[in-house]
Amino acid sequence: MLPRITIVLIVLAWANPAGAFVGFPGWREGTEHAVENRGLTLTLGEDSGRILAVDNRLTTESYELLEPLPFRLVVDGAPLGEEFELTARYLDADPTFVYHAGDLATSVTWRVRPDKDFVEKEISITNHGTCPVMLDEVTVFHFRLPSNAMMVHPHHDPSDAAWLINLFLRGERGGLYAGVENPFVELVRPTFWEFEFTYRPGWRLEPGATFVSEPGFLGTYAMQGIYAFKELHKLANMVRREIGRDYNNEARPLTMRIDQEVLDWGEVWAMQDFMQTIMPPQTFKKPGYYLRAIGPVDDVEESKTFAEMIAGIGHIAHIEWNTWFQLDDPGSPAIWIDSSGGELRLRPNEGWSEMVRHALEQGVYSGTMEGQPHPGYHARADWLRRARDGSYLHQSRALNGEFTRMSVCLANPAFFDWYAEQYDGLIREYDLYMLAWDDSGGYLRTKYYSGYECWAENHGHPPGDAAFYVWRNWMGFFRRMHELHPQLAMRVASGLQRGYPWILKDLIEHHTDFYDYGPGASWWRSVNYRFIPPYKCTSTMAAGTWDELHYNFFRSFSIAPQAMIWGVDVRYGWPGIPQTPEQHAFFRKWMAWADENIEYLRVRRDLFREPWGDKRLDAVHVDMEANFPWDDPQLHGTAHCIGDRGFLFIFNPAEMVRVAEIPLSDWIGLEAGAAYDLREIYPGEGVALGRYDRGASARIAVPADTVMLIEIGPAGAGAAAGAPNVPADAPVDRAFYGWSEIPWGEIMAQP
Repeated sequence: MLPRITIVLIVLAWANPAGAFVGFPGWREGTEHAVENRGLTLTLGEDSGRILAVDNRLTTESYELLEPLPFRLVVDGAPLGEEFELTARYLDADPTFVYHAGDLATSVTWRVRPDKDFVEKEISITNHGTCPVMLDEVTVFHFRLPSNAMMVHPHHDPSDAAWLINLFLRGERGGLYAGVENPFVELVRPTFWEFEFTYRPGWRLEPGATFVSEPGFLGTYAMQGIYAFKELHKLANMVRREIGRDYNNEARPLTMRIDQEVLDWGEVWAMQDFMQTIMPPQTFKKPGYYLRAIGPVDDVEESKTFAEMIAGIGHIAHIEWNTWFQLDDPGSPAIWIDSSGGELRLRPNEGWSEMVRHALEQGVYSGTMEGQPHPGYHARADWLRRARDGSYLHQSRALNGEFTRMSVCLANPAFFDWYAEQYDGLIREYDLYMLAWDDSGGYLRTKYYSGYECWAENHGHPPGDAAFYVWRNWMGFFRRMHELHPQLAMRVASGLQRGYPWILKDLIEHHTDFYDYGPGASWWRSVNYRFIPPYKCTSTMAAGTWDELHYNFFRSFSIAPQAMIWGVDVRYGWPGIPQTPEQHAFFRKWMAWADENIEYLRVRRDLFREPWGDKRLDAVHVDMEANFPWDDPQLHGTAHCIGDRGFLFIFNPAEMVRVAEIPLSDWIGLEAGAAYDLREIYPGEGVALGRYDRGASARIAVPADTVMLIEIGPAGAGAAAGAPNVPADAPVDRAFYGWSEIPWGEIMAQP
């Protein structure tokens, strides 16, 4: 039993029987402090730090959003909130309020970004006592609304696990979004119109130590009257046909949920803007479009030949060597875990070192992949994860159904200190471009968001549920790597999905689901329902044939400003890699275009509906967009606009001409300009597609089995070219749907 801290109780009631709020000591009615930015005005009680009201400056609406308490804690099992007394306040650009209760000091700081539509709330808790205390719960927000003042919509991850991402509070013309930037947060409702954002860190706070919570966020948005929705009828049909089985012919877990959720695109775009602000795009060693190749490592000479070929093609930043760490030094190039001499270290063998150094001589950087079965770390018995009875816990089931080696405890900071030191050495010695991990054996795919137990008493965490420590260790490790190497790219192919979107702050890539080919998983849903920025996506750039160069190549551009080329197995003729001189020239031309327009590719708004029925999306490994069978495919595409310029990618997987109807407005990211000229730059070069006033809808005929790349620019001088005629009998696909236009019969799963 941990010793309890001494608390001096200040007995206060935060609400009287009639429901009117009363304040902290010294609080005076009408003493207010306003915090403003582009999108909101937050009114705080100057002598309490509580929220008193929120104004939506985007819609001129005011919301009676009140905080009974500025925060609440549970420490050593005792709830603490009213006991805290406000002792200091600093009302500068980022106002801070400081509270004390016994040996605990808590500060609340509001981070304000003048050009944005949200604020962040950061809570720091310091133990000034002489004994450790257990921080059981942290409540970052406690909101109360008048009855029926707003519509309440909790938004969860679209997978079966359904963890909370944020809460939408919907008004008449706009609304609020709120949440906490970690995957542990829960929405607790003490009464129907109260909302607490609470998580349970189970954190042992040592004397003199400070715990800093992940920030809470509160933002505003304006409704647009157009809506995002899921293709549940198609998903349900696919699941019933038993598509999407795992290697043991079992239904894959954590697929997309078959329940409809309609979001106003204004809600989606507001959350996307928030996510892009807190996890901005990264700068790499090479500017421009980031393309990597996955390289073979069976033989040193084969790998050296591959590096020479990649250097000759150009525009490929680095090779990610699929080395997969080994316990013993194998014959093929690899990094192995050396436990000789009593100390563990990550040690490249001679073949790996020769391979990487030869690539550098060709001007090609290298990255390394660590994956299943992750042997070797169990050589340190003091790091191993232990059960309550003292036995060693094992990793989760591997692909063959067997339980693998004893598992290192991921809640142990000592392991991650060693881990960071080892990777830092590898990066410095070999000038590595990327660190990557895969999880076929369970090393990363732990259930640490729903209970990760380790009962060891020498790991720096309390025995028992140490889930939050695992989260903090991974986040701290990724952050530490970027502190040491700011331009380092890092990705986790699979295993950290239950940390989305927050785990991606220092990573460049996510998988759409726990597995490749997970039913219904797509970039479309990840970007629009998880709000993951496009530069956190990566597709497989199939570019090995003319057909792929004319379709999937541009699909990669439309998804993200980065991609990978899969070239591991030479038996397939370096799949995905352009082969002939003519293909090389085409590849270089459009890669140069992507480099020049990288800022546009980093912003993305999805058009039309989810990309069901496009057979090419299922054609290459690693797909990561899952299975999308449908007999009647429609158009899909993306807009990439900044100011009064931008680009449209439109894909027609159908066997007939289809017409795209796209409004030229801020709905596609055009925030400036009064009129625009459109021209086709692929497959036609410079073909005029007409001049349109702002707010008008362009109608563009897209030939069967074709991708079109269209440039948007401000209307120029001189006569405008007329828009090409579209076939009168061609089906029309709308980029956006109003409420009355939503095809409910097509998108709902049938019983």
